[in-house]
Formats: sequence, C-alpha cells, structure tokens
Amino acid sequence: MSLDNFYLLPPAAQETILNGPSLTPPPGVTPNLENPPNSNTLALAVSTSCLCVSTIAFALGAYSKLRLMKNLHIEDFLAFSGYALSVGFAYSSYRIVVGVGYFVHQWNIRVRDLSDILYATHVGSELYATVMMTFKAAILLEWTRIFVPRGTRGPLYWTCHALLWINVMFYTSILIAGNTFCRPYAKLWDKTLPGTCRNGRQAEDVATGSFNLVSHLVILILAQRNIWKLHLRTKKKIGVALIFAIGIFACIAAGFRLAASIQLLHSEDATYGICSVALWCHTEIMCAILVFYMPILPTVFRRWAPMVTTVSTSNCFSTSETKSSNNPVWRNSSSQPPSAQRHTVPLRQPESTNAESWELTTYSRLPDHLSRPQPAIVRTTHFTVVEERRSQGEIPEIHQFQNPWNQHYV
Repeated sequence: MSLDNFYLLPPAAQETILNGPSLTPPPGVTPNLENPPNSNTLALAVSTSCLCVSTIAFALGAYSKLRLMKNLHIEDFLAFSGYALSVGFAYSSYRIVVGVGYFVHQWNIRVRDLSDILYATHVGSELYATVMMTFKAAILLEWTRIFVPRGTRGPLYWTCHALLWINVMFYTSILIAGNTFCRPYAKLWDKTLPGTCRNGRQAEDVATGSFNLVSHLVILILAQRNIWKLHLRTKKKIGVALIFAIGIFACIAAGFRLAASIQLLHSEDATYGICSVALWCHTEIMCAILVFYMPILPTVFRRWAPMVTTVSTSNCFSTSETKSSNNPVWRNSSSQPPSAQRHTVPLRQPESTNAESWELTTYSRLPDHLSRPQPAIVRTTHFTVVEERRSQGEIPEIHQFQNPWNQHYV
C-alpha cells in the first residue's frame, strides 16, 4: 500500500486508512487486526539466549583483561563499545515483541502501528552494522597481536589491516546510505509523512549479508591457516584450532541471514520477513563476541580450576569426616585426621541381637603408607659454609654451624 499522498487526503479518509491493514491480504485471507498470531515465544528464546551467552563471554573476557592480564589495548575498547551496542540491538528486538509482535503478517498490522516496527527495525539495523564493524575490527587487531611477531610487517599484518579498513569503509558507507534513503529523515519509519524515499533498502540488506558472509569466511580461513603454521605439537594445534573454530558458526549464521534477506527482497510482507533477518542477526552478533573473547577464556578457566579443585577437595574431606563421626563402627576420638585417629571397632558379636550388648575394643593404628619407613632426609645437624673473599692472598673463612633443632623429618 502506497502512502505517498496520504497527507493530501481529508481527515476522515486518513483515519480510515490508519485503522485499516497496512498491506492488502492475499485472496481468501481476512485480516486479524485485534489479536494477530505471532511467534513471540521463539523470538524471546533466541534473543534472550544470545544475549545471555554474549554477556557471559563478555564478563569473563573483561575479567580476564582487567584482573588477570591487567593490560588493555585498542581492540578491548572496541569490544566494550560493541557489546554495549549489542545490548541496544537486543532492546530494539524486545521493542518489536512488546509492540506489534514477531512474525506478524503485514496485513494483520494497522497502518498506525506500522511505524513502531519500522522504527525498531531501522534502529536495530544501524546498531547491527555498527556492532559488526567494531567487533570485526577488534578481532583483526587481536589476531594481528597474536599471530604477528612484534616489530614485523609480514603478509599477515598487511592482510589483517587491509581487511580492517575494507570493513570500516563498507559499514561506514552502509550507515550513511541507510540514513539518507528518505527525506525527511523521519519518513524512514513513518510513511504517512510528506516526502520522498529512494528504492533499494532491501538490496542494501542483501549487500550487507553478502559482505558479512565473505568476510567471516576470509577471517576464519586466515586464522586457521596461521594456526597450522605454528611450531606446536599436533594435539596442541588441534586444541587451538577448535578455539578459533567458533567462526564456523558465525559463517553459518551469516549464510542464513543472507538467505532471509534475499527472501525479504522478493516479498512485500516486510514485517514478517524482517523478523527472520533480525533473529539471525542476533546469532551472528553472539558468534562475533565469542570469536573475540574465546582465545582468552582458557586463561580464566585455568585460573579458576585450582580454586574449584581446592573447594571440592575440602568438601570431600569434610563430608568424609562427617560420615565417619556418625558411623557407629568407626567413631573419631580426637581432632586428628581420620587416617591417624584412634578408632573403636567391634571385636565380636554375641548371641544376643541387641546392638548395645556388643563388646567393643579400642586400638590405635596408622595407615600402611605411614607405618612403613619412607626414604627421606632423617636428620640435618651439621653443615659448612665457605666464604671466599675477592682479594688475592687471603684465606677463605670457614664457618661451621650446628643444627639447633635436633629432630627427625619424615
């Protein structure tokens, strides 16, 4: 439905159009303007899952950078800003859920409500482009720091910087074009305003999806190629390659996003088709965040692994001691470790079945590994220290010390 001459219509006609469907329904389909079917549950599940995974990766990565490494670079600030913008993208997605709804056909949406979803879509597309630009730049800068030796300018260095500037120039042009399609600016989402709009907005989405897919593949191949050239054992190379292989999922998400953009290009049902693009954009942003932070996440896990092991061991010992203290057969008689404590055990069971009539005996024993002698330094009572002087002709002084602690060390 064209709304180019909407402002020329009388108020009564305008009100009728605003309360009507924003797209002519297919033959035999009756518009449902009151309670149209939607897929908000699916949209909330995908968007919230992606946001949670992105937040966890960002939190662990920021913790590693700020608390463990204590060394920030320009790519870290780019990643911080990119994550903040990804939260804004998620907000625009939630705004569609609260407003019109996800996967609602355009003929089930009133004209007066169309501007809400178009505004959220416009803001989300701008945020998406900015997020991808910042994270791709951060990834390329990080990989330059990882794979390029300091002070060198080899082929990898120039390839990463060439991709970085191509990425910046492409997304900058996309952002400029996306904000200059309509005059006045508000006509981008409010089609009832007087003004003009150029065609080709859906074609821009296809171009963006194509560039994302190609650039994801190039960055993935570039990383894997340099990983397998490292002087590491094959097992270690496989582990590093798997860490960087998260980019495969980014390529898959970009491929589905491109397919959804092509389908939207050939469809008039824009409000329905744009939802598929938005969900794949969520997945693509999550993968970009994981690609950037995945190489440093093992640092956090290695730091936390000894702490987790210590806590688990402490819990295990405390549980064992509790069980042994409650056991009527093995009962602790002191605060010593269980292996070296005095225990009370049953000697024999009389004919009576009454447990209180059992005869008990008490004895003290040590575990076998403590009772057997172990090879060790038994005693250190005497040692000699020779102090040499640098001047020639002097006799070095010899000091003898006696060990004041005359005890054994086992």
